[in-house]
Amino acid sequence: MKKLIIGNNLTIEDVYAASIDENVKVDIDAGALAKVKKNRIVVDNILKQSKPVYGINTGFGSLSDVKIDNDKLKNLQVNLIRSHSAGTGNLLGASFVRAMMLLRRII
Repeated sequence: MKKLIIGNNLTIEDVYAASIDENVKVDIDAGALAKVKKNRIVVDNILKQSKPVYGINTGFGSLSDVKIDNDKLKNLQVNLIRSHSAGTGNLLGASFVRAMMLLRRII
């Protein structure tokens, strides 16, 4: 079974099915992908202007007024993911990971 994500059609039942069944495939509709690409252009334009925008080219929280050099922006995003991935406790099972990967893909 394949589920096509359009941008507003994903149900909790879809997420559950994809999380427990590796045969459920998920893909992004071309129209939804076009919206993502359009938003990427907005971000790229912000970066070209060197205008400080929270979380895109600045630090976070108390470091929100610190501008990050363009050559360090990739590290900023990688470190953001790392900081949010550094929890404690047992590893999540495959079904939880699949559900979160699906949800993260559409947000």
